[in-house]
Amino acid sequence: MQDSNTDSKIKSFASEVRFASMFQAAQYWLRKGYLVMPVNFAGTPITANGFKDASDDPQQIARWFSREPILGTPEVNLATVPKPDSGRFDVDIDQHGKNGFLTWRQLTKGKTVPRTLTELTQSGGLHLSFEAPYSVQRSTGNPALPGIDICGQGGYVIRAPSVRAKGAYHVFDSPIVAAPGWLLEITEKPNEAEPKREFERPDLSGLYLPDMINLSKFRKSGSRYIGPHPAHGSFSGQNFSVDVSRNVWHCFRCGSGGGPLQWVAVAEGIISCQDAKPGAIRGMTFWQAIAAAHDRYGLGFDKAAEILNRGQRND
Repeated sequence: MQDSNTDSKIKSFASEVRFASMFQAAQYWLRKGYLVMPVNFAGTPITANGFKDASDDPQQIARWFSREPILGTPEVNLATVPKPDSGRFDVDIDQHGKNGFLTWRQLTKGKTVPRTLTELTQSGGLHLSFEAPYSVQRSTGNPALPGIDICGQGGYVIRAPSVRAKGAYHVFDSPIVAAPGWLLEITEKPNEAEPKREFERPDLSGLYLPDMINLSKFRKSGSRYIGPHPAHGSFSGQNFSVDVSRNVWHCFRCGSGGGPLQWVAVAEGIISCQDAKPGAIRGMTFWQAIAAAHDRYGLGFDKAAEILNRGQRND
């Protein structure tokens, strides 16, 4: 059953886009940063290689989608795939046996949910489009997020004005906005190639993040280890990453990160996680971080002088 206020909430802040033809709709989704492809009434790709055939080629799109006006149920429906490296992804709030709206309300409680491109599905669910600073991997069936899927690279999304068994899809126009940090927590990056000599200790401050942070329960993805933030925790269990080859860390919630000294400053409460950005470790803050690194991790003051001399004060 659809959330009782879904229709009115959408229509209160955005105008529905009306299409004269499926060809026109394809042009719209291309402008939004997606590749397009044809699917049948059941939502199954009708191309030889499935979603891998999604395209932005004008001639191919003209062959797939008729320029004739839509009259009743179209013979061909439309789906999209994020363009490679575009960062586009969709939050798919479903009601296929699980109330995704309840999960979404719990997830967004007390948080700011930015206005973005919104689509109403045939079954009363929602597709919310966002942009990430990296290519987001498709993720479905997360037991921590019943009724919610993340649709990114590796899959496709049925789009308006498609018509299926339970009805039509409707899109309500708005710019696609950057995903807030708390939402990035529940996204995944595609796996990366293994780096060479991954565990070689970088010659920076002499401190090495894997010696400072317990990564034993983190998920490995290339040179990165992904898990919950050791200082402020995580809803999803994957809002924090450590790149062991570069000796740097990143917080997806706060959009912050840095090297060993910045981690010391955050872990010891010298600065907040959201303030851990270039330029944050300077003046008294720098010396507090150095003292904490000396007391807890054995950093020698001779190394501190070396960091200053080498211009790594903002580690």
